[in-house]
Amino acid sequence: MANLAASVSMENKELTFRPSTISIAAVYIFFRTGEMAEIIDIDDASFEREVLQAGGAVLVDFGAEWCHPCKQLDPIVDEIALELEDKLKVTKLDIDENVDSTMKWGVMGVPTLILFKDGEPVERLTGYVPKNRILDKLSPHLG
Repeated sequence: MANLAASVSMENKELTFRPSTISIAAVYIFFRTGEMAEIIDIDDASFEREVLQAGGAVLVDFGAEWCHPCKQLDPIVDEIALELEDKLKVTKLDIDENVDSTMKWGVMGVPTLILFKDGEPVERLTGYVPKNRILDKLSPHLG
């Protein structure tokens, strides 16, 4: 697959992205609000640094390119990342390319969201979950 990139701009704001790493919902949020949440793509090599050693709350979105429910959850994760950007770091991990982390954390189905707090898993949601339910699970851990 070719590594394509695209740029969009709105009133002095420019966003460059690779279509495989950003959801259409994220682009929509950018155009609607002019803001873009930072969601970090992680892999087996960066998992410890970006999640376990990060301190604070880190949400890991375990998903796969072929997973339709993962694609349905993407806009919700994008919204949560933007709304809680001062309280929560959001990351995404492709399970097909990162088997070690997937196995280590017992991810048996996708999408799976695991919230880590100071390097320890404290919440887990599997499957498509509505935004309000995700927020209900995250809120007690975000102070």
